[in-house]
Amino acid sequence: MAFQRDPVFRPLGGTAQRVAWAHTGQRRTLANYPYFVDAKSGEIVITERDNHRVQIFGSRGEETRFQPFGCRGTGDNQFMCPSGVTTTRYLGANVIVADTGNRRVSTFRIGTDHLGYGTLQQTDSFGNQIFAAPTGVEFDHLTSRLAVTDPGKSRLTFHDLQNGRCIGETQPVPECPLISPVGVAMDTRGRVYVSDTTQHRVYIYGKTGQFIKVFGEAGYDPGQFNKPMGLCFDRDHNLLVADEANNRIQMFTADGQYIKMVDENIHTPRGISVSVHEELVLATGDAYNFLKILQYK
Repeated sequence: MAFQRDPVFRPLGGTAQRVAWAHTGQRRTLANYPYFVDAKSGEIVITERDNHRVQIFGSRGEETRFQPFGCRGTGDNQFMCPSGVTTTRYLGANVIVADTGNRRVSTFRIGTDHLGYGTLQQTDSFGNQIFAAPTGVEFDHLTSRLAVTDPGKSRLTFHDLQNGRCIGETQPVPECPLISPVGVAMDTRGRVYVSDTTQHRVYIYGKTGQFIKVFGEAGYDPGQFNKPMGLCFDRDHNLLVADEANNRIQMFTADGQYIKMVDENIHTPRGISVSVHEELVLATGDAYNFLKILQYK
């Protein structure tokens, strides 16, 4: 299959959109069921559920020195349907991946091999006695804890990254129970935001896991969701939600008040992140442009 080698710019109602040149498949820079993405540390890290691997692109979607990493399996440096991914400055855990099929979370250090190619070196994994289906991950640098969503157990847990020990979880609220928590993000106040793909809502919890509020409902109108997936914050403290089945991105205040949406030329967005260039980076179900970079402001 032929694919484009350079980023392409297309006008979208006055909004410039850069569409990365990667396509679906199994070759270098091809993806098969891209899921979540993280771009906040510079380079773009994306997980592929059906190829059981991780890819790393440059901050503009270009090729880097990194080869696709991982393969199907249960051992070190292997994955089974990886999903959530986050990057950190934490020693020995530059990249953290929710290895959903293996019921674990794995941490990796970024390195270089003898030829100068970038590598990921696994440093730890934990959780196969804790999780049923770990899906979303986010690291809080303020408290040095890792948040993990687990739709298999309908809960969000917090972990000490040094040893993987569970140090807390969200407190259940009978009138607003979590059913299928997937995406997770944290704001500058330490509050935790979780998307629930079954109830089509976003939940807000405090630092210790106490329930604060929930917003959204099933539907197509502004402020409503149809399978919300990835979440992230931008530098203006706005919450961005990948509204997958509605084929759009919605923006909210940190308190859940609707601001606006981006819905042109977006197909089944799953992962979402904001890059160092203040551009929106999406992992989507688009077979021809699975990685999209947009100017959204």
